[in-house]
Amino acid sequence: MAHCAVAHAEPIIGTTVDNSELQGEWGDWMEAQGYAERTQELYTYAIQKFLSRKFTRGRNLLELGETQIVAHLSLFKVKAHSKAMHRRGLRCFYRWATRRGYLERDPTAILDRPRLPRRKPPAYFTREELSRLVVAAARRDEKRAWAILACYGLGLRRSELVHICPETDIDWTQRLVHIRHAKGDKDRDVPMGELAETALRELLPYSNGHLLPIQPSTLNEWVKQAARDCGIADGAKKQRAHTLRSSFATDLLRSGVNPAVVQRLLGHESLATTTVYAGVYPGDGAAAVMLLDETRLVQAVRR
Repeated sequence: MAHCAVAHAEPIIGTTVDNSELQGEWGDWMEAQGYAERTQELYTYAIQKFLSRKFTRGRNLLELGETQIVAHLSLFKVKAHSKAMHRRGLRCFYRWATRRGYLERDPTAILDRPRLPRRKPPAYFTREELSRLVVAAARRDEKRAWAILACYGLGLRRSELVHICPETDIDWTQRLVHIRHAKGDKDRDVPMGELAETALRELLPYSNGHLLPIQPSTLNEWVKQAARDCGIADGAKKQRAHTLRSSFATDLLRSGVNPAVVQRLLGHESLATTTVYAGVYPGDGAAAVMLLDETRLVQAVRR
């Protein structure tokens, strides 16, 4: 017999767990499962946001169900990525609560699989633009130019660069930089090429324990100012420090470096994330088809 959708989940009889206890248990479970710290924060925020609605405020999470979940998600009109994150957070919590035995059934089971907007190719600096950017930055302060080259030469996030400690994180003999403030708290070692090593050595006089005694946002401002100075428009969000990391990945992939190697250098969990940077230059498609050996095939037909 088909079942009609009902307004509430069905808590197990006798359940008296309050929201704080539930969220604490759920948080411990996510930690044990190896969820990234940032993911845990976002999912916890999604539950807090759900509980802040007028129609859910003051109520037990186990008493809420399909009607409240759908009403909550319907309030997200524009931010598709944000809506998808909240949906994933709710799914994670209620699936855990069901498996834990707090609910007889999962009220998020009716939700369709979230579909994120198709990801656009990331912005990058061409070699010519990067040269202009560095020159423009040097005109304001040479330190800015070296910081930009270090960020590009190592393919780092801005927060990773400014937290490098020269005495403990840079191995000049092995030509390695140890990244300790990586996304998801996953440390990694990044080899230094000549460009990166030169930039790091030039930055040493400015160090006070950290290679760059600035906030990550300051590095972003330096790139933004230099981009404006040399006429690089922000139409493709190029006026950001993260574009240096995108350019690092794009240049390596276009030079034929194995994507798995680039993945390790960037610290990506998924190879799919890395390959987004491949083939984003204009004309790549045309150059690719020219590699076909059309002469041999044409001659075969004409025989």
